[in-house]
Amino acid sequence: MPGAFLCDFLPFLKHLPSWVPFQKKAAHGREMVERLMTTPFEHVKRSMMDGTASPSLVQGLLLQDKGDERAIFEHRVKWTTGSMYGAGSETTHGTLLVFIMAMALNPDKQALAQAEIDRVVGRERLPVIADRPDLPYLEALIKETLRWYPVVPLGN
Repeated sequence: MPGAFLCDFLPFLKHLPSWVPFQKKAAHGREMVERLMTTPFEHVKRSMMDGTASPSLVQGLLLQDKGDERAIFEHRVKWTTGSMYGAGSETTHGTLLVFIMAMALNPDKQALAQAEIDRVVGRERLPVIADRPDLPYLEALIKETLRWYPVVPLGN
């Protein structure tokens, strides 16, 4: 993500020796991101080879024949789909943290939501999409969380 690191603003920092403390942290971060992008991508490729791949964006793109530019194409697919996944998981994570904080600060609201879930779903299973129309209070809490603390700016 451009602008996420100080060296995006001060490019000379990229050329400092590897023993400089933040260079070690940056190298570790690069390794983690590379692993995050590569592991699921390689899993899909292996699953495609052994015939067990589920339909997915990565699988659909990899089925396209790109001939001589295959390596460049795969690199782009890996990083594009990995970035999409990362963006989705970051926003979901942020929303969940805000929701948990709101419920911790408002135990009476949490109790009402839990009572609704227990009444509609019970304690033997987790809620599913089909339960959504029967959980209006929980739906309202989720919408209020998104309104109260949006994870992306949506205006002035």
